[in-house]
Amino acid sequence: MTKEEAWYCLCNVQEMDSFRMLRFVSCFSDVREIFTEDLSEMDTGEILAHDLFARMLDVIRRQGEFLYDRLKKEERGIRFVSIEHPDYPKRLRDMEDPPLGLFYRGELPRDGLKSAAIIGARTCSEYGREAAYSFGRYLAQSGVQVISGMALGADGAGQWGALSAEGKSYAVLGNGVDICYPQEHYPLYEKLCATGGVISEYSPQTPGLSYHFPRRNRIISALSDCVVVIEARKKSGTMTTVDHALNQGKDVFALPGRYNDPMSQGCNMLIKQGAYILTGPEDLAQILGLITEEDDKKSKILNLGLAKEENMVYCCISLQPKHMDDLLGEIGQLTVGELSLALMRLEIAGLIRQSGSGYYVRNE
Repeated sequence: MTKEEAWYCLCNVQEMDSFRMLRFVSCFSDVREIFTEDLSEMDTGEILAHDLFARMLDVIRRQGEFLYDRLKKEERGIRFVSIEHPDYPKRLRDMEDPPLGLFYRGELPRDGLKSAAIIGARTCSEYGREAAYSFGRYLAQSGVQVISGMALGADGAGQWGALSAEGKSYAVLGNGVDICYPQEHYPLYEKLCATGGVISEYSPQTPGLSYHFPRRNRIISALSDCVVVIEARKKSGTMTTVDHALNQGKDVFALPGRYNDPMSQGCNMLIKQGAYILTGPEDLAQILGLITEEDDKKSKILNLGLAKEENMVYCCISLQPKHMDDLLGEIGQLTVGELSLALMRLEIAGLIRQSGSGYYVRNE
C-alpha cells in the first residue's frame, strides 16, 4: 500500500472529521502504519471515544486498497491528491483544519496565481447576478483564478463571468465530484471540468448533506487571496464563508446595497464592520495590483483625444440600466447629438452596451 492509497482510504471514513483524523495520524511516523500495526491497545481517549475508534478501524480494515483501486478503474476522470502529495494546494496547508485529501475533476488551482472567491445569495437580484458576472469576468481577464461553490445565484454568475473571459474557475462542492449539485448547473459543471476544476474533500458518490456545505466553505476561502461578497442576508451560508475568511486572515470585499433590502443587509453589515466597500472592479485592482484588458481599453480611449466626452458619459453609466434622458440630465454639458456620438464610441470600444431601447449599462 502506498501513502496515497492509505490517505485515500482515510478520506472514506465518515466517522471522523479531518481535524481529529489528522491528530490521529500524527500518532504515527507513517500513515501506512494504521493499516499494518496492531492498534488494539492504542489509547485514543484524547482524540475520540474508544467505541468510535473501533468502528472507524473496522471501516478502514474492510475498505483497504479496494477503494483506491475502484477510483482508478471506475470513477471517470476523477483524481485524488493527499495532503502529503506535492500537488496538494499550498494555500490549504496553512489551514487549522485542512482536508486530508482532495478529489477533483479537471485540475487544481495553481499556487503561483492569484485567486479570489466570488460568493453571495442563491436568490440574488438581477443586479447582483450582473455584478457577480462582471467581477468574475474582470478578475479572469487579469489572470486571477475565480473560486466559488457553483451554487445558484451569485456563485454561478461569477464563475460564468470568469469562463466568458476564457479564464480559470474552480468549484468546491459539498458532495462527491461525480455529482452535479445543483442539477440546474450541469452545463457550468461540465464547463468547469473541461477548463478549470471541480473539487471536493468528500469521496465520490457522497451526497450533499446539510453539514457538508459550511465545512466546504472553509476550503473556498482558504483557496482564495480575497473574498468578494455579492448580496447576502445577515444569516446565511455566505456569512459562514466570510467567517472562515476572516479567521484565515483574508481580505473581504462587500458590494453595498439598499438599506431596506434583506439581500443587502449582510453586505452592509460587513462594510460597517470594516470590510472593503466594493464600488466597482477597479477596487479589486487596487488591492490585488491587477491590470486588465478593460483597463487597457479605457486608457487607449482616454489617449485618443476622446477623453472628455466619453469619460464623462462612462462615469455616469453603471451596472444598472440608465436611459439617455437621465444621462443628459446628469451630465448637463452635452447635446443629444454629442451624447449619442459618445455612446456609440463607447459601444464600439466594448465598454458599454444597450440593455433596452435607449438604456445603457457597463459591459461585463
